[in-house]
Amino acid sequence: MIPVPVLTAIATGVGNILGNVIRAEINKQLFVRTEVKRLKINYDQILAMIKTAEQTATVLDEDTIHFMKRIKDHMYDVDDVVDTWMINDKKHSIMQEGCETVIFL
Repeated sequence: MIPVPVLTAIATGVGNILGNVIRAEINKQLFVRTEVKRLKINYDQILAMIKTAEQTATVLDEDTIHFMKRIKDHMYDVDDVVDTWMINDKKHSIMQEGCETVIFL
């Protein structure tokens, strides 16, 4: 039979490792959420600048029009990715809350 102090040491070590893994995962999630919010703010600012540039420009050559259209297309792609991530994150949060409710009933 394994002595109690050895089992205690093993359990403490495993608990510390699991705690570190969980802490790292939480930090990653918080970092990603912060970065997604920052990306969304940058997206809105860039889109506003593009609209202002389109409204204030008196003469736009074909190359400039094409370039601005490509930028807007890419910005809409970024917006779609951010929205999809935010929706999936919200679904995941709701599912987690549901699991916690079931566990603690």
